[in-house]
Amino acid sequence: MHTVSMSFNEHLKDESIIIILNSTPNTTRVVACVECSLTDKATDTIINWAYKAKNLQALYFEGNFFSRKMHEKFNVLTNAKPSLTVMSAWPSNQFKSMVKQTYN
Repeated sequence: MHTVSMSFNEHLKDESIIIILNSTPNTTRVVACVECSLTDKATDTIINWAYKAKNLQALYFEGNFFSRKMHEKFNVLTNAKPSLTVMSAWPSNQFKSMVKQTYN
């Protein structure tokens, strides 16, 4: 499996992404859950899975409800895996608008 994308599914929530990641092969390259109403509850599962993923290239989790502490955990992951692109917050409103226009 190359990509798992559930972006813009506001009803996904933490429990669902935990189940999905626990079933996702660690050879998956991209996981995207942009604006899926995720909270800190899902962060440890996301990050632990990312450390185990062999070919992971990108995680896209912008627009969720992560605390500052969880964003810091994503930063630690980025430092540990420098070839991995991790986006846990929108970098700007302009970028957010562009993504939403492209996605729809």
